[in-house]
Amino acid sequence: MDLAIETQRESGFEMDDLKQRKADGLKHLEKNEYDEAVKIYKKILTDYPDDIESYILLGDLYLANEDYPSAEKLYQTALRFDPDNVIIQRRVKLSSFELLNHSEEEIPSDSDSVTKLLQNLTGRSNPVSEVELQKAASLLEVRPKRYH
Repeated sequence: MDLAIETQRESGFEMDDLKQRKADGLKHLEKNEYDEAVKIYKKILTDYPDDIESYILLGDLYLANEDYPSAEKLYQTALRFDPDNVIIQRRVKLSSFELLNHSEEEIPSDSDSVTKLLQNLTGRSNPVSEVELQKAASLLEVRPKRYH
């Protein structure tokens, strides 16, 4: 088989796959299933790391969830692919503005917030156990330095 024809077929398959996955992500968004949509778009970016639209959409999801550092990082990545894109530039400014305005806020330390943070850090969707939560809390405690 001609290499050019095979390359076209592979490229066409990839585009169909990408379109289908984006459509699946949008379906989850329409159903307010944000965690599922985030998973889909993260996987898209793993498989298609130059898909600007997915960076923007995932950034929008993080921005809406008030995860301003992640949103800004995603928008900055999209901007590297398309530095003259005014829409992306505006999103970078918005996420930077939100990041600055919320940087003075107290870091939540309640059980639910710490559990959610641990789930995000570990990539686990199942709840963090009380033992794991206590261990994380003990690691976060400020301890006085001991000098010998």
